[in-house]
Amino acid sequence: MEIAIVGGGIAGLASAIALAGHERRIVVLERASTIEEHGAGVQLGPNALRAVRALGVWERLSPKLFAPAGLQIMDALTGDSIRRFCFGPKFEARFGAPYCLVHRRDLIEALHDAALATAGVELLTGRLVKKLRFEDEAPVLALADGSSMCPQAVIGADGIGSAIRQSLLEDGLPATHACTIYRAMIPRITATALPSDVVLWLYPGGHVVHYPVAGGQQMNLVAVAAGGPAAGDAGCAADEVLARFPAMSADLRYILGLAPAWTRWPAADRTPANVWGRAGTTLVGDAAHPMLPYLAQGAAAALVDAVTLGSCTSAEPKISAAFRHYEALRKDHTARLQRLSRRQGEVYHLEGWRADLRNRALAILPESLFFSRIGWIYA
Repeated sequence: MEIAIVGGGIAGLASAIALAGHERRIVVLERASTIEEHGAGVQLGPNALRAVRALGVWERLSPKLFAPAGLQIMDALTGDSIRRFCFGPKFEARFGAPYCLVHRRDLIEALHDAALATAGVELLTGRLVKKLRFEDEAPVLALADGSSMCPQAVIGADGIGSAIRQSLLEDGLPATHACTIYRAMIPRITATALPSDVVLWLYPGGHVVHYPVAGGQQMNLVAVAAGGPAAGDAGCAADEVLARFPAMSADLRYILGLAPAWTRWPAADRTPANVWGRAGTTLVGDAAHPMLPYLAQGAAAALVDAVTLGSCTSAEPKISAAFRHYEALRKDHTARLQRLSRRQGEVYHLEGWRADLRNRALAILPESLFFSRIGWIYA
């Protein structure tokens, strides 16, 4: 059986590894000329790390991981600490894996190398898939160069603007939100004063997160500010980011000023879909369930998708039945993540007395209750 995976990102590469074997030929079609990633950090919760182990990628990836000691929540206006939650032995024992941080480039590289080493997997770059159609329920892929492919099965792993999703669901453009996401990466040596925790700064109408990646050698900065992105390309100078947080504390201003250049994107997601596939087709990762980044579960959900898909196709020889089983296992969970990610952003961005009430509640929230409330995410 030939299975075509459209997209060579986290979801696509992980799915290729998970689906390999059982006399299958897995072809990954990536639109870019090379499979690579630059300048972004990824938080990997216990569910993501269990998936990494199940995919057999742990040995490749573990040297590049960084395990933070905890989550530190700060008041961005005053610079005061609100609360700290520990990622220690109790956390790992509770969820079956630690909490780790990684550079997205390192994660892509580990998955890419593992896919290349997996028998039956072929990675083809420079292959832009424009559309999926069906001929007697058999999938046909139309490529930008005018050629076509007729695999027995197709998996859309081509992100939030997925062409495969549009061919299947025709649900239009992603939903954009009234905020801008800025990202930057700086050498850790220029930020030695910053803690090794995941640090979350809560600001009226926005927030900032920073944490170490690349085995602790670099620091990932993410700033989310109210309002859409400025006109121009995806890059900007520090002045634009600083102007979005005019009332921030001196400590946070110093941190944001460490990055001379930033990239920016509009915040976007989609409403959960009831259908992910038809016949021998399905969706994984952001093509299936794009979510705002406020739960740090986008990459994790893609990795768990891949492991679940692999398990279902191993247990069920009929590919369409295996895909429907996979969808049934994943749709409710990822829809809950999508909805909660939106709500989490609203909580992060509270203003005035509502923000004060949130901060006081966090300050007295028992750690055990905090982890109980998010336990379903890591289950």
